[in-house]
Amino acid sequence: MYSYLTKLNTHNLITFFLL
Repeated sequence: MYSYLTKLNTHNLITFFLL
């Protein structure tokens, strides 16, 4: 569960930087 949240959070950060 924690790994899933971390992965999702990382994806959001990457998306934010791409934007």
